[in-house]
Amino acid sequence: MRRGWADHPPGRDVDGRPRQRGRIAPTRRPRSADRQAGSGVALLAARIEGGADTPAIAFTHIQPAEPTTVGYRLAQYGQDLLADLGELRRVRDNVRGKGLKGAVGTSASYTQLLDGTG
Repeated sequence: MRRGWADHPPGRDVDGRPRQRGRIAPTRRPRSADRQAGSGVALLAARIEGGADTPAIAFTHIQPAEPTTVGYRLAQYGQDLLADLGELRRVRDNVRGKGLKGAVGTSASYTQLLDGTG
């Protein structure tokens, strides 16, 4: 049985592995979203090829212009989606976590931290 995001056991991440104290446990959520986006692009590619010979009216400055095809119009959306997906993958692969250190708790910890600085 596949578990959803909200119904995993407490103290465990989505994969069922124990959470490690002081670290953010990795999940499969980004990879799953990546696969879904890839399959969506594949479906769009099929629609692009299916509409390659279907004529449509193109518009320039909200006025009818020369004819185009439905496939060409969808290909423009597909190109934008592929660029965005590539950028999301690049950001995901290059994100680095930072440690969570410093003053936490009540304002008293800040008072002790900044004591004598000004």
